[in-house]
Amino acid sequence: MYDHIFYFKMNNKIIINCFYKIIKTILQLVNCNLIQIQFILMFKYIYKLSQVSLKTKKCLIICKTVIYSYLVLAILRCNFIAFCLLKNIDLTLYFYYDPILGQAQKTLNFFDPKLFFTFGLTVWYGIFIDYAIYFRINSKMLDSLNEILVLNIEQFVSLNSHLKVKSVKEFFQKFTIFKGIISGNCSDYHYGCIKFKHSSLKFFSGVSNKIRAQTALLTMWRNASSAVSLFAIALANSCLFGLYLSMFYHRLSALQRIIALVDTVLNIYCSWNGNRMGMFGLNYVIVIVYVHYSHLKYLKQRLQQLSNQKCNQNQSCLILFLRTFYRNHLTILKSFIEANRHIVSPLLFVSILSQFGFNIWLITFVVKKSSLLLLGEKIFFYCLLVVQVSMALMTCETFVHTDILYNSDGLLFKSQFSLQKNIFHSGSCILREKIKLMTYYEQMNSNNKFSFTFGPLGSLSNVSISQVSKLFCKKVNF
Repeated sequence: MYDHIFYFKMNNKIIINCFYKIIKTILQLVNCNLIQIQFILMFKYIYKLSQVSLKTKKCLIICKTVIYSYLVLAILRCNFIAFCLLKNIDLTLYFYYDPILGQAQKTLNFFDPKLFFTFGLTVWYGIFIDYAIYFRINSKMLDSLNEILVLNIEQFVSLNSHLKVKSVKEFFQKFTIFKGIISGNCSDYHYGCIKFKHSSLKFFSGVSNKIRAQTALLTMWRNASSAVSLFAIALANSCLFGLYLSMFYHRLSALQRIIALVDTVLNIYCSWNGNRMGMFGLNYVIVIVYVHYSHLKYLKQRLQQLSNQKCNQNQSCLILFLRTFYRNHLTILKSFIEANRHIVSPLLFVSILSQFGFNIWLITFVVKKSSLLLLGEKIFFYCLLVVQVSMALMTCETFVHTDILYNSDGLLFKSQFSLQKNIFHSGSCILREKIKLMTYYEQMNSNNKFSFTFGPLGSLSNVSISQVSKLFCKKVNF
């Protein structure tokens, strides 16, 4: 009897110790932001990470080493299976130690060597985007993002009690107010009443209170929507992989069960993390583009007002504003170039190269061999197509707004006629301002205009998208 009590106590201690270690591991993962779903908190961690030595982040380095090693192993697995299937090599022994894929061969109707080869390429995207978001963003861009995502919204809700939400019902009541602020339909008085902890920020120099308020609410909205989306993706991945594993788990041996559980957990995390990092990177660029787009729109409206008025006092205001316009326009252009160089271009380039083959296989298989698929498999493939198309459309919609950098050229040309010699400005002063104006006008009309790119493959602009659309319509005889 005493032996049973002793063993019972020992088992309880073992269970408690295991539970304690699991909780401790989860807390360490949270501390490393490996399971963070709010992109503002994620950015805070990345910003702090850039200011300290990586040697002090041993837990992060260990976790990243494990994840990257598993992803490299996944690439090797996919290529090995694709090669063996093409050469008709027997994989019975291998599938015993890889039960997830072993059961997939028996149960799934789309077990294809081309699938494994093309899917192996997509794994490179998961490795690169995680590395790029954590370690590749330069310090200048991190400082700008810190002002937009952190300092601009610091104590924003507590300082503006009329925007505070305490319940879901109150959120829907104030939703029209939030929508009006973001869309710019509120009056200047309402924007002037909004308070910020930091009255002036380097990134927002010369930017109106209206744009800062819109940016703050947009940031919080993107933060909440990305958190909900990532939670839903994690839940869907867990249900999908869990349902698939439960179909054959009882038929596996003890060793196969351990391998299958570890493989499933790492599969769920890595697929979810790829979506998470892609969403975070897209949110960072969306906020930057929105701020600059709104500021350029305001500058254009102000320039139009001043160029239409003709008086001596207005001419002085126009000259001062033109100098401000040149300075702000160059700052925004440099910011776009930095964002394209360090985030947009490499991520789009790797994304296209890694997912191009898989998308071709996916569309071809759904169109030509959909009759071989079960209902659940069809739903899965159609969901994949919807996700791919929606992400592509969202990316194009975000990155084509660079045209606003150059659509003020007509107003600049018109403004030169408002610069005339008068009692306040001598002829040499007006000549100098006109030379500056026309020089900048020529720069805005140059053939080498900026647009976001996907590496050496091309650029994203309204012109390039329309050309691709016309070519596609010709090919399909639409």
